[in-house]
Formats: sequence, C-alpha cells, structure tokens
Amino acid sequence: MNHIVEPQTSKSTASAYLASLPQSAKPHRSHAKRLAKTKGMSREQWLQVRKQGIGSSDAAAACGLNPHMSMLELWMIKTGRMQTQPDQPTQNSYSPLYWGNQLEPLIAN
Repeated sequence: MNHIVEPQTSKSTASAYLASLPQSAKPHRSHAKRLAKTKGMSREQWLQVRKQGIGSSDAAAACGLNPHMSMLELWMIKTGRMQTQPDQPTQNSYSPLYWGNQLEPLIAN
C-alpha cells in the first residue's frame, strides 16, 4: 500500500500520517540491546567480545563513512583474515588512541 503525502510542516499532519501507516511500517523506539555484560571484564576479555560483532565504533566503517577504515578492512578484521591495529596505545603523546585510553575513565565518570 503506497502512501503519497504532500510535504507539510504541521506536527498534527505528521501525527496523522504516522497513524495512517500499517503497524509494521511505524517507527520503533527502543534502546540498543546489550549482548554481553562487559562490566568487570579485563581489557583482553572485552576486546575478544568486541571483535565478535559490529559495535557502534564499527558502524561507520560498515556504512562506508569511516575515514580510517574501509568496509573491506572491517570485513577482513571481523572474519579473521586481517589483524587489527595494535590494541595497546603507544606512549606517543600525539596518538589519539593514547589519549582516548587516558581520558576514557574521566569521561565515563
């Protein structure tokens, strides 16, 4: 069933349009599902869990929007055909990975 609606900016029009859609086409609002409890895991355990799926950090690469990783690189990493960059940051104070790891606890709190 195709719906053709003239573009309008009224909120009531948008609500009426959404109400007219079949239930299967309505937007769903729900929180992301947590597939693993990572609290209390060591860094090594967390990295193993993280490598098993696509997380929010990988989503941009999967869509081709990550300037640092291509879709092919992501696929190769996730399928075990390519090793990732070293997981431990270097002590180079210019490294974004270094500063990300240093500031993560501060930002998390």
